Amino acid sequence: MRPAYQTVITFLLLAAFALIQGCTPTPGVKEPVQPEFGPELARASALEAEGDYGAAAALYTDLAQRSRPPQHQDFLLRAAHNLFMDGNLSGARQLLFRVETRDLPAEHVFRKRLQSGEIALAEGRLDDALTQLAHSPPPDAPVLLRERYHRARAEAFRPSGNLLESARELSELDPLIPEPGPRLENQLAIIQRLTTLTERALAFLQTGTPDDFGGWMALSLILRTSIGFPAMSAG
Repeated sequence: MRPAYQTVITFLLLAAFALIQGCTPTPGVKEPVQPEFGPELARASALEAEGDYGAAAALYTDLAQRSRPPQHQDFLLRAAHNLFMDGNLSGARQLLFRVETRDLPAEHVFRKRLQSGEIALAEGRLDDALTQLAHSPPPDAPVLLRERYHRARAEAFRPSGNLLESARELSELDPLIPEPGPRLENQLAIIQRLTTLTERALAFLQTGTPDDFGGWMALSLILRTSIGFPAMSAG
């Protein structure tokens, strides 16, 4: 992207920031943990926060072996996510196979699908990723899960050239990002992907989208028409 155009986009985004709805939802309430696991769970959470994903995964796996459903599946899902974050895709996949979701809360089912989709995406299996990510988060899903979901879908659509749907997912992701810096980067990515569309396509699609995403298309159309903004690469 040219520096001058990036400055223009940044200015417009900051000016439009208050006009586009962006309330950050509060995280969901986590289920109670078996009391005897409190100290170990705190240690596992601390390791995860420190980025020691391998050690966190090992501790969550140990907790899973000593816990009852649904906490057993919860710990397995946490362990699988930490293995994924550690780059151990095979280990994460093996743990997911052990997660029996029958009679479990909808959030547990969603977490398994989400993690399976993220693994498929990391392995370049885009069709499998989109299949796993076809189900929306439950209404009470925590913000972090919804953030992961929309980010994964945005990345799954991008390699195939479906930049409209990729931008739509980034639009859904936008109000979930609490930090101003990363949120501005996400907004720039929305504009980058939408400005690959023609002016005619942007004008046509905007008329049927009277929501926040329609606002992003309107802004992209302004950039393309009012100031002669060129179509950008969405890399």
